[in-house]
Amino acid sequence: MLTWTRSSTGAAAVLFLASLGLAGCSTTTSGTVTHTPALGTVGGRATAREVVQTAILAAQTSNGLAISGGPTPASIVRMVLAHVHGRRALAAGNATGACSNGVKQSVTINGGQTITTTDLYYEATCVTLENEEVITFGPAGTSSTPGTGTLTTYDKGGNVTSFHNLTITYTPPASSASTATETVDVRDDGSTTKPASGASQSIIASWGANCTGVPNAQTMTCYVAHNGTAASTLTGGTASTATNTGEAFTETITGSTGGGNATNSIVETFYIGSLSISEISGIWSVTGAAGFNSSTGSFGFTKAGTTGTGTFTMTDVLYNYQVTGTLASTGLTVTIVEGTTNPVSIGTATVDAGGNGTISYADGSSETIWGSMVGD
Repeated sequence: MLTWTRSSTGAAAVLFLASLGLAGCSTTTSGTVTHTPALGTVGGRATAREVVQTAILAAQTSNGLAISGGPTPASIVRMVLAHVHGRRALAAGNATGACSNGVKQSVTINGGQTITTTDLYYEATCVTLENEEVITFGPAGTSSTPGTGTLTTYDKGGNVTSFHNLTITYTPPASSASTATETVDVRDDGSTTKPASGASQSIIASWGANCTGVPNAQTMTCYVAHNGTAASTLTGGTASTATNTGEAFTETITGSTGGGNATNSIVETFYIGSLSISEISGIWSVTGAAGFNSSTGSFGFTKAGTTGTGTFTMTDVLYNYQVTGTLASTGLTVTIVEGTTNPVSIGTATVDAGGNGTISYADGSSETIWGSMVGD
């Protein structure tokens, strides 16, 4: 049995905070001072969408991983992609396995490669396809076993809503020493179109995660980065289309011991600008602009695995957003308010077990989430 750990020797990343400034105040004839809600600013909107993205990715990278006596590396990767990123599905359903509570799965071996197809349906009886994930691992026995795959999401009418290219690498321990680490690295590039055979498509959102730990120990560290294109309208009618936002965060995940709960501690930076993500020496980061805001948060799991449960909390520095989330076997819900005294509603998000959902903002606007990525 394999569990994960990594000694927390990595120093926290330096956070680059640019002056963004809240919008000013206005005084009415009655003398009442009304502060412009942070949601009406570009940075406030970006922070809201990015904390929702963080909640999704934090659950996705840690749930099912931070458990004592965990699974094999290959099934860990499938679980990384399998919780909020979906218990998978396909439009016609290519998986040949029996329907089990809305999921079908099948595994084939081809030339030393293991191909796993997982279909997730909107109904428990496997009628309407929601997501399909196809993951290829192998051939086995190499020093670094690569994996590739695709994730396709569908609406209830059978239309493709997003298409994701997945790149997965497992690096085994370099030696038999008890302190030798192993790594799972995942990159997901999402598009709103499914390309024809051999064709390419425009990537409008992407994320990468690198999780490293020592076998048979209780903790691991993950470095995660995401960027995506916003498509929404700010309060007051100011257009905010094609706004590129991103976030990068470090997770320290500790598995449960002695009946305790698994935990995930998060340190994060937010970005706005012409962005991309990159990985250097196992650390994923956002490039193209300096960070404008930062936050800290945590995930506590009362139950791990693909039907995990738990709670998420986060507070940002610039706007004092108070973020709470609830993870259940059916998906994730997130609530955002500004301030602790007389808090102002910013928005809520609901994401189903397939990683698909909506952010509904307090000003009446909304953004869709497909395949676990805000911006698709």
